[in-house]
Amino acid sequence: APGEDFDDPPAHAAPDFECIFGDTCPSLPGANPIENFMNYTPDACMIEFTPNQITKMDAMWTEYRNTGPPSPPTPPSPVTSPVISPVTSPSIPPVTSPS
Repeated sequence: APGEDFDDPPAHAAPDFECIFGDTCPSLPGANPIENFMNYTPDACMIEFTPNQITKMDAMWTEYRNTGPPSPPTPPSPVTSPVISPVTSPSIPPVTSPS
C-alpha cells in the first residue's frame, strides 16, 4: 500500500472501520485487508500482519530497540532482623546469673 514501503497488503480505496469483507479495488488483486493489524477495523477483526510487515518490524526492532539479552534482575538486599536492645528500668537492676 502507498506509504508503507512495501506492497503486500491488498489495495483498498479507504480505511476499513468495520469487520465487513469487501473489495473496494476490484481491478487489483485481493480483497480489503480487514484482518490486518495495520488497518482501522475493530480489534476483534485483526489477526495478522503480512509477511513484509513482519520483516519490516523485525528490521526496525533490530535497528532501534535490540540491545541484546536483558540484564539479569538485581537480587533484593537480604533482610536482616532488627537488633532489639534489652529493656531495662532505672529502678530495677538487671538480672544476673548466680556465680
